[in-house]
Amino acid sequence: MSLFTKTASDVFAPYDSAGSPREVVNQEAQVWGTEVERVINAFTSDGGLIYTGKASLDADLAHGDHASAWVIGDPVAVNNGVYMKVGGSGAGSWTRVADLPFSFIVASDTGTGTPNAIQATTSIPVSASALIWMNIFETNGPGPVTVQFNDAGPSYTIKTNSGNDPAEGGLTAGMIVMGIVTGSTFRLVSDQASAAIIAQAEAYANAAAAAANAGFVFDTEADFESTNIPLVLQFVETAGYYAPGDGGGHMKVRIAAPSPVEPWQKQSADGAWWEVSGDVSAVAFGARPNMSLFDSAPAITAALRYSAAKGYLIREAACSLYQGSPITAPNKARCIGANYETYIVKMPTYAGPAFRTEYFEFLTGTTNAFAPEVPETFQFDYFTFVGNYQNSDRTAYVQTAGQGAQIFSRKVRFKSRIFNMQGVGAWIECPGGNGPTPLQPGFSREADIELYAHQTQYEGVIWKGPPDVKCSWILQADAGSRIVADELNGKVSSPTYGAVNGGKCDGIVFDGIGAEVGEIHAFGNYGGGGIDWRGGRINAGLLMAESCHFGGISVSGSASGMISKLDVHRTGGFGGDTTADFIYAGTGSNNYGVEIGLCSVYRGSSAHTGARNGLEITGDFLDIGVAKVDLGSTATAGHGIFVDNDSAQWITIRGGEVARCKGTAPDGLASSAVYRKTTGNGSNVRIEVNVRDCDVAFRSAGTPRLEDIDIQAFLNTGQTLFAGDVRTNNGQRWDIRGTINGAWKGSKVDLAFTFDSTLTTEQTVTLPHNLIAAPSFGRITATLVDDGSALSGANTPIFFVGDRDATNITVKYKQAVATGANTTPRVWLHAEV
Repeated sequence: MSLFTKTASDVFAPYDSAGSPREVVNQEAQVWGTEVERVINAFTSDGGLIYTGKASLDADLAHGDHASAWVIGDPVAVNNGVYMKVGGSGAGSWTRVADLPFSFIVASDTGTGTPNAIQATTSIPVSASALIWMNIFETNGPGPVTVQFNDAGPSYTIKTNSGNDPAEGGLTAGMIVMGIVTGSTFRLVSDQASAAIIAQAEAYANAAAAAANAGFVFDTEADFESTNIPLVLQFVETAGYYAPGDGGGHMKVRIAAPSPVEPWQKQSADGAWWEVSGDVSAVAFGARPNMSLFDSAPAITAALRYSAAKGYLIREAACSLYQGSPITAPNKARCIGANYETYIVKMPTYAGPAFRTEYFEFLTGTTNAFAPEVPETFQFDYFTFVGNYQNSDRTAYVQTAGQGAQIFSRKVRFKSRIFNMQGVGAWIECPGGNGPTPLQPGFSREADIELYAHQTQYEGVIWKGPPDVKCSWILQADAGSRIVADELNGKVSSPTYGAVNGGKCDGIVFDGIGAEVGEIHAFGNYGGGGIDWRGGRINAGLLMAESCHFGGISVSGSASGMISKLDVHRTGGFGGDTTADFIYAGTGSNNYGVEIGLCSVYRGSSAHTGARNGLEITGDFLDIGVAKVDLGSTATAGHGIFVDNDSAQWITIRGGEVARCKGTAPDGLASSAVYRKTTGNGSNVRIEVNVRDCDVAFRSAGTPRLEDIDIQAFLNTGQTLFAGDVRTNNGQRWDIRGTINGAWKGSKVDLAFTFDSTLTTEQTVTLPHNLIAAPSFGRITATLVDDGSALSGANTPIFFVGDRDATNITVKYKQAVATGANTTPRVWLHAEV
């Protein structure tokens, strides 16, 4: 039976019964030490004998049978112990019956010495054969540490079990250590009492040496992975991923073993698991800035997955990150670059997408907003994508396959610039439907988009987003881009939209959905037109197409919306292309029409080599506040405003100017400022414009039921106010007037004349009218002039009958009853063609 509550083996055991590491419980050690002291006191108070060596004990037999004695301090450790006398006094021998109480000595450090020169006291003299148990009063400083026992004897240099000096702070205040005197040293041992404490202290020292400083900030990710980190630490930091300051610095927090393991979870050398925490850069996942032969796309994708899972923001500095694989953004990922100074550059051999949302290829074309894979939202702002379609000199193609950004999401935040990209620059698609039921509660679509696409193989931007998605601006330049040597050889055929557009490739395509847009600018498209609006509702501050050589802006399908300003300028066709600068062909059962505040079409003379119309209207419901059309050509031009009244009705142009429509139009006719054409009963066209320097001011083909044409023209020699079919319906109201080389002509004339009111026989007046034509249908009215003279019977009707030829109107009239004193009243005669 043990003399103690617990044995030393249990009190100082480094592991518990389950094999898990444990620390010494100070209270248990104090109980055990007190019990040792009691045994010693009991022994000495009972006349116990103590010898410093076994030889001294064996030489002293003058004690009775069963007398007890202790041997302590014998150089041979096994000789120390508890002995019993066998035999009477003066005879017999001593027999070892038990060990001394665990063969150790308790030493007390009360702070008498210094942190590095410890003074300790013991109740029993120390020896090399006894284990010494000692507390530490003060934490040690740098340099060697010594200990002296009982103010006598040598000072022993303290060494760790491996023979090293304790590290600074390795012996902390309150710590319990055990050791053995060996020569001139006091060697710490890894016995039951000190194993856990010493191991922890040395782990601190080793980790601190491997880390950048005592705060556990590691130089690199590799330093972190190669270090044992004390259990007490719950977070660490790195100063960089590959090197301090490379942008990959971040904090990690301790976690339980994960399943499955994610890219943001790693192990330190001791097997502990740690997880990235906080806003970070993709460099923290292994991206390498400014290294052209390193594929950083997997690291960027890993960072986006981390953002989506943990809700933190990925932030990138101004740098170049190269890619040899696609960057994929999962649902709820968020990433921000440095004001477009963060470049993502395709490596020369890469021929794939630059950026895409997760499941894009599976989702494109889906109309169910609540399909399981549809991302709710993502954010990728202020990046510049650089493709590898053409070399920097634009003399050769590098990669002719691949794509730019491919996006499918309900809520989109995407602000990026895309350059030199094979395929389409940016394809943005949002689900057009409302899910299983219309107007499903809780459904919303949001966006914050700014795009600049330049020098793309096909369309700069394809937009398939819903009309309630807001886009700040889209700029596109040089869509359908070809190298300098062959850029003028013809149209570039888009694989998606080229077949239905006659092989061309427009800069920006709005495909059937619409948008809320601040500004849209398509510039410099040698391969096609500027903007192709294929139905849907678009509200925009500005739609602009500039230097697009195969058409400016085309609107078709069930289009609706309000455009503050539509601007097409400096367009021009190659090889006699007949595409109009602005085409409006909005038709369909859901077409509610388009309202344009200012519609401006300007064509630079030097850019134009083919006949084409300026504004071509073949669809219903178009309202333009002011139309400014200047075809700007002294050679072959086209019609300024062409309205096909068979398919285009309810057309209103409330003012503006049409200029320089000269030469032969695409249909072979002389170019007209305004050309209204119908073969049936088209109606509801209202156009009011000024005309300058056009071969024909107004051309009419057919006679619609209702229209209102108001044209004021300034023409030159050889030009004419009117050509085509004269009006025959009462619903056709024309006022066509102006000068031709200074001579006035018009479809209306007002003339004052006098007649003899006393005559009741028929009279005639011939008026030279100088009108634009001698139409078969017209109107003549007369009004008495209030000249202050009395005219009795003024309300008696005067009947007029007009005969007309090309230059004159002959008015026949008579007074039914001759009355009044004034026999020659003045009358205003008003005639309309």
